[in-house]
Amino acid sequence: MHCDAFRVLLHGDLDGELSPAETVRLGEHLATCEACRRVRKRQLTLRAALKKHAAGQFAMPKGFPIRVLAALPAERVTPSLLSFPRRWFAFGTALASVAVLAGGLTYFLVMSGQDERFFDEAIAGHTRSLLADHLTDIASSDPTTVRAWFQDKLNFVPPIKDISTQGFTLVGGRLEYLYDRELAAIVYQRGATAINMFVWLAETLPKAVPQQFLDEGFSLELWAEAGINYCVVGKLDKTELAEFVRAYRNRPI
Repeated sequence: MHCDAFRVLLHGDLDGELSPAETVRLGEHLATCEACRRVRKRQLTLRAALKKHAAGQFAMPKGFPIRVLAALPAERVTPSLLSFPRRWFAFGTALASVAVLAGGLTYFLVMSGQDERFFDEAIAGHTRSLLADHLTDIASSDPTTVRAWFQDKLNFVPPIKDISTQGFTLVGGRLEYLYDRELAAIVYQRGATAINMFVWLAETLPKAVPQQFLDEGFSLELWAEAGINYCVVGKLDKTELAEFVRAYRNRPI
């Protein structure tokens, strides 16, 4: 079986839906495949983050657990590449993820092992800002105002640009801690979609050329320019992500 098939089984394993034979087959594959082990680790990390940040923030409607259980199919369907849908974690995780479901947000973490640290931390920071409803410390659509707010908070002033004419509205910014450092998170919005752009002084980046990564629901792009690193993450498709990066990079400050 190809790794893609085993990564489908990973979802079933997290849901407790695998048969004994499937569990054995998945375990044998994980024992020999480092990339799939990393995917599983990310899935567990994301599920823990959802539980931590969503639990207790939203009231559970009376009788909700019974309604969820009643809505589940009577028979368990074996996961397959053709029939396995994009779905929520099993009932136990769903209870902790009600806030995300209610907000119309779905998060799945199925990525390659390349640049693991950048993937994990960028998506974690983006997800935290949405779940905790903490997108900005300074809310403003004026780049000058947002830049001024950062002046005494970091050892550099992040480049902040107005690209609203390209369809991306500046929402504001906040301080974020990623990659073992405090950095700037600049927040843009396209329609109802929030976009986090993490900005920090360049020291190291996996490659000098821009890199684009796609996940089930997430798009990320990394690049370095003029001594500054950028990592953009949002729930955009590949075309929208490229459009955002092109608009930002081509716009003078």
